[in-house]
Amino acid sequence: SVIEALGAGRPVVATRVGGIPDVVRDGEEGFLVEPGATDELAERLGQLARDPALRERMGKQGRDRVLPRYAVERLVDDIDRLYRSLLEADPARIGEGRSRARKPRRA
Repeated sequence: SVIEALGAGRPVVATRVGGIPDVVRDGEEGFLVEPGATDELAERLGQLARDPALRERMGKQGRDRVLPRYAVERLVDDIDRLYRSLLEADPARIGEGRSRARKPRRA
């Protein structure tokens, strides 16, 4: 995955889909291209292949950014805080704001 590659200190070349742009900043930890832009994808891969200093810099930036954000300890702490806040919440308020599912309309 993108997070694993960055955590291993590898720059990423990927398309701008899903959550990838939330993890990879174009030109910082790697390159992002539009889906279907195969020429640009090939160009960016070639750019990294030709430039070891760029690979090194982007790889280090990726690792430095990803490890603190996605470390197991951090994720466990975040989940623990979430569960504790839910347990401490007013039971009468849990579920407030939920809307009921609507029945499907028939034509």
